[in-house]
Amino acid sequence: MSEHPTSHIAPKSLYFTIFGALMVLTFLTVAAAKVDLGRANILIALAVAGVKATLVILWFMHVKHNTPLVKLTVGVGIVWLVFMFAIMFSDYMSRGMFGWPQSWGATGLVVNDAPPAAGHGEAPGH
Repeated sequence: MSEHPTSHIAPKSLYFTIFGALMVLTFLTVAAAKVDLGRANILIALAVAGVKATLVILWFMHVKHNTPLVKLTVGVGIVWLVFMFAIMFSDYMSRGMFGWPQSWGATGLVVNDAPPAAGHGEAPGH
């Protein structure tokens, strides 16, 4: 019998190396959060999180030595995640672009001062 293609045994030293890299990246994330870089803080945090997620997916979730179908599924999931982030950030960046609500005359709660229509609020049959 042939061996299953997903049966890849990695040395423990590799897992400790990956763990060390994750700890260094976590330290980098914390250090970057303490420095005010404006909008670059978000980009740095997302980039470091992406590298950390890639390490976890490839090695701890064993995708690196898995079947092509699993790799395709993970790839499609990542493309979908990037697509959703793009939609979210485009919405976030476009808020206030058209001056709403200041230039559209929105003042808050709209109060209707008109008297109720005839029969409004009465019980049926009266």
